[in-house]
Amino acid sequence: MTVDYQDLQINGVRVETYGTPSAAPPLLFVHGGCQGSWAWEKMAPRLAGAGWYAVCLNWFGHYGSKALPDGDAVSRSLLNVTTEIGLVTDWLGRPPVLVAHSMGGVPSLAYASANPVTALILLAPVLPAGLGAGPIDLPVDPAAMWLPPPHMIDATYCEVSAQEAQRYTSLLSAESPQAVLEATRWLCEIDTRHVDAPALIFAARADPLVPLEGIHALAEATGATIVTLEDTGHGIPLNPVWANVTAQIDPMAAGDDRPAARLRGLKVVQHPCHVVTQIEGVPEREQVVALFGVVVAVRAARAQFVRSAHPDHVGGH
Repeated sequence: MTVDYQDLQINGVRVETYGTPSAAPPLLFVHGGCQGSWAWEKMAPRLAGAGWYAVCLNWFGHYGSKALPDGDAVSRSLLNVTTEIGLVTDWLGRPPVLVAHSMGGVPSLAYASANPVTALILLAPVLPAGLGAGPIDLPVDPAAMWLPPPHMIDATYCEVSAQEAQRYTSLLSAESPQAVLEATRWLCEIDTRHVDAPALIFAARADPLVPLEGIHALAEATGATIVTLEDTGHGIPLNPVWANVTAQIDPMAAGDDRPAARLRGLKVVQHPCHVVTQIEGVPEREQVVALFGVVVAVRAARAQFVRSAHPDHVGGH
């Protein structure tokens, strides 16, 4: 299926968009370290084909966004990426659903702790400080831009074809050593008590970078629902599992895009870190996303009502 595509520059941020704006909240994709909007080239068009407006930003210094002076690039924190998120959100004119992978999870959480967002969807997210995860012993020179060593690249792209792996490797951008230190030593302080949007976290059981116990601690701190993916590693957006994850993100995956219809037959069950639902005849993971879709749709409808009733009001909560 062919969807509308645009390649834009928004205040120095290169943005690739798929689909067209609609009544549904836009999906704003935030890539991980060393990557760019190309990391969403499988998931974003698929979701656009299902009716979403998929907007994929690039951090400054990555894949066509404005370059940073050398000193700024070396010292740039993950938390600074909230600038790009804010610029694109302002352009969208409404609170988005933030979809973030890996190191993109930290600025997305930080942004959501201080600004209205419709929802958070995190894929193998790097953890903020204080969640009990031990540091990753990865050599980083704080004075030099960083690229992943060959063994890490091989491990990240080992599930895709050799041709794809070669292409993705060629697109990698050198990363701020400060950001890499924050991502491997869990240094970013975020007050997760202020993250009140519904959240869905995908964890990979075979992920060598983000421990499952840390994901569970993050879910408990934010009230998120967890989907644990078997037999895949850290590179969720490009690994073969991307299609399964995309189907779970899409609230229409249950086969009915009317939120009220999904409310029929739900019964709520308590899990250790979160509340999910059971829907008769629907696989468990699709059950989680069906309820998530209802929450997103209800919040979007409420935000639209507030905007129409109070044109000067900004925000969706």
